[in-house]
Amino acid sequence: MTTDAEIDSVVRQLIAARKDWLCLSTETPIEIEEIDIVAAMRRRGDRFLKPITVHYRQGGRAGVAELWLKFRPGLDAVYPLLEAYDRRLSDSFLPKPFFSWHSSEDDSAFIVTERVDGETLRDKLFKEALFGRADRLVPIFMANGRNMRRFHEAFDPTGSIPVTSLTQDVRRLVMSSTYISPHEKPGLLQHVDRQSAVLEEVGFLPVLKIHNDWILKNVVVDCRERDHIIDCDSMRAPNNLRWYDPVYFLINIESQLKWSPLVRKGTLSKLWDSFWRGYLEGGLPDHMDHRQIDAAFFLLRVQYLLGGTIRVPLYEMFGNLPGRRFVKKLKSAVLNGRNSLLADMSGPPH
Repeated sequence: MTTDAEIDSVVRQLIAARKDWLCLSTETPIEIEEIDIVAAMRRRGDRFLKPITVHYRQGGRAGVAELWLKFRPGLDAVYPLLEAYDRRLSDSFLPKPFFSWHSSEDDSAFIVTERVDGETLRDKLFKEALFGRADRLVPIFMANGRNMRRFHEAFDPTGSIPVTSLTQDVRRLVMSSTYISPHEKPGLLQHVDRQSAVLEEVGFLPVLKIHNDWILKNVVVDCRERDHIIDCDSMRAPNNLRWYDPVYFLINIESQLKWSPLVRKGTLSKLWDSFWRGYLEGGLPDHMDHRQIDAAFFLLRVQYLLGGTIRVPLYEMFGNLPGRRFVKKLKSAVLNGRNSLLADMSGPPH
């Protein structure tokens, strides 16, 4: 296992070797004056974070670069992905990557990106809801929806899958799940079959790069009220249907209902609607209509609930009392054929 001292030494060497990356202009040489590396923080198993501050001078002017090191086995695989998005998207909302490293002895790895200062969208939602000012977040959620769409369509799909492979997987998941009782399964399977028939009208759906962890705590809002997406670890997963990202984000927004009455259903509905309008500004994706999108939302929602994605089942994710209450409500909605706790009718709000 690589020690903190060894990591710090590697970081200093890489910054010195790639110091030109700290500035947009490289016409004038850059002189590194000081590198401050904070002790590892937020340790969780085999992963941790380190804030880094680089003080430099260029052409007689002092500058500061705020960086973020994230250590996690195999994480260097994210670097080329972020680099590709940084080149493709102007004014990118993803963290700018500077460099990565992988140990020659084991799977130890880290990536260093820009550090975005701001407040997570989750914390901002709590604060604004507390003072009855959640409407201020509408433009941020709408911009975030636009950014998710830009993220999904920055590159062409890498392939497609037959919709029947998804619908059959969902059916098998329900049949084998221990989270759904024997007397609940027939009713849920009816809903699954009904929504499957609608979605199967599409035939095939494209697969592309998705974020896999686009949730409120991974959206940072800066002082200019611009949203940035962080924690891109799960981008390493194989390409998949775009719909997993908005469905997971909707579930995450809905999960804030566990803090009711501080956070109200009407507030969350308005914010989700804003996000969804932003996402759909470019039209309906994948040659689908609203019925088919609703069907996709329902089927993927079942997968998230029961553990048919790269995530653990929602039953395991929400283990505390408020979380269990939320999952109970979500399950009830699914058993009644609804794919949103925020809409008065079946289907994601439009």
